[in-house]
Amino acid sequence: MSRQAQQASPPESAPHEGGLEQRLRARSHLLEVLTEVQAEFIQQPEATARLFEKLLSVLLELTGSVRGFIGEVCRPSEGVPYVKAHAVHGTWTEELRETSNAILATGRPVESGTVLGLPFHAANELLGMVGIVHRPGGQHEEVIDLLQPFLTTCRTLLLGWRGAQQRRRTEEALRSQQEQLQMLALVAARTDNAVILTDEKGCIEWVNEGFTRLTGYTLPEVVGQKPGVLLQGPETAPDIVRHMSECLERGEGFIVELINYHRLGTPYWVRAEVQPLYDEQGRLTRFMAIESDITRRKQQEEELRQHRDHLQELVRQATRKLEAQQTQLIQSEKMASLGQMAAGIAHEINNPMSYITSNLGTLVDYSQVLLRLLSLHDEHTEALAAGRRQDTEALLERIQSLRRQEQVDELVADMPDLIQESLEGTRRVDEIIQGLKMFSRQDSGPPQPTDLNHVLESTLKLVRNQLKYKCRVLCDWGELPPIPCHPTQISQVFTNLLVNAAQSIQTQGEIRITTRHEGQQVVVSITDTGSGMTPETRAQLFTPFFTTKPPGKGTGLGLSISYSIISRHKGDIEVRSEPGQGSTFTVRLPVAPE
Repeated sequence: MSRQAQQASPPESAPHEGGLEQRLRARSHLLEVLTEVQAEFIQQPEATARLFEKLLSVLLELTGSVRGFIGEVCRPSEGVPYVKAHAVHGTWTEELRETSNAILATGRPVESGTVLGLPFHAANELLGMVGIVHRPGGQHEEVIDLLQPFLTTCRTLLLGWRGAQQRRRTEEALRSQQEQLQMLALVAARTDNAVILTDEKGCIEWVNEGFTRLTGYTLPEVVGQKPGVLLQGPETAPDIVRHMSECLERGEGFIVELINYHRLGTPYWVRAEVQPLYDEQGRLTRFMAIESDITRRKQQEEELRQHRDHLQELVRQATRKLEAQQTQLIQSEKMASLGQMAAGIAHEINNPMSYITSNLGTLVDYSQVLLRLLSLHDEHTEALAAGRRQDTEALLERIQSLRRQEQVDELVADMPDLIQESLEGTRRVDEIIQGLKMFSRQDSGPPQPTDLNHVLESTLKLVRNQLKYKCRVLCDWGELPPIPCHPTQISQVFTNLLVNAAQSIQTQGEIRITTRHEGQQVVVSITDTGSGMTPETRAQLFTPFFTTKPPGKGTGLGLSISYSIISRHKGDIEVRSEPGQGSTFTVRLPVAPE
């Protein structure tokens, strides 16, 4: 206790020092002050802090106390309760802190020496407390009796203050919500989407003009109705309706796409996004729905689905044709799916077929002109033979006019090129078909013990004309044991690798062939000094129909077929390459078991 507090003496009106008359005067004075405070609170509820200070000053004056406080018990949603002081007089000493903590813990009055602490409750809940430091020797029982109306006033004041605070928060939340609704109304009025506000039970309170344009219903016609009852119909998916009902019952938002019906009975698709709205206390008050017309998108999706089904049927038809020739395909990394391969075939064949079709159409037009010209020549010959000179001259003039008009000389000169291009297109188609046959062909007969050095020598003879003008071939033959294989297929692999190596060399270069026996494998390496490959190219190297060659120069099946052949022989094929550094293909095949 401070020296100032020790020297202070209670006023003469302290109730514990006078007689009955003095105590009655003190009680009367207290009641007057309490009445004034309550009247002021009714007029100015925002002055609660000042009124608590006034009450505490009167209390200290009447009791002759030197320090005191009026506090409220606060209970946060998270954490432990604590005491919030609304009025404090004097120093907040340890004895006052201990007094408040004791009341907070037990909810009972505390009398300890010169300290008196009294709680006040509301609905069996500790609402707050009053604590005073009384003069030594004070009569606590008389003070407690005096303080009962004081405690009642504190409780009333605190409850009123809490109510005012709650009303203020509610009014602010309502005002904020109204402002938000006004802003929403302004935005909704300018959007083509339908905006719907319902109460917490899902009954419509408000809709915008976009809703009217979309559904045909006006605001007065729909207020109080539920959107589902109003807009849903026979084609609305029941599982979607059930999902929406469950979300609304739980107060949850959702996004769905469903069929609704216009006022005239016309179905349309909407994307509905529904969100719950809550007040400051977390209570569900409304639902807001924003619906956008997605009918056109759904129609496009349906058209796309039908088109996709048609393409899938074409793929299935093409696949069934291919499956008859591909029963032995055991590729591992060269095909993502049979559908992708069929799509690749269709794309690859489409290029030559497109200009074959175009050329044939042009040739048909040319043939019509030539047939007309031939018919005129026949008439001219008949007229000449019959001696009809006038008809002969007229026909000759028509023939010359037709030749000039149709530019027959240029037409005839163009026909060989058209025929040659068409033949080239059929050759490309035939090359693709032959490659596919090789790609899917079954092995004929059992594997034969074969020396790969001999296979390589034979293959070099076959491709010599494609190599000798561009590169020098260096061979480093190792001593090899025979391996079980189909020599024709292995030769096809080496043919593809050697031809690709030569084509990667721009002007002049070198191809080195090395064969070795390593453990239980025969290893063949073919290295070129060509342009090399990027990592992206290496990643797709064995994919069917992937090629880096110009259009018309390759089918993209060579390496994928080679990969398939080596895989069927239980071997492996690897590649190392860097741009500008050439490439090395390494083929590993198992030797025959002893």
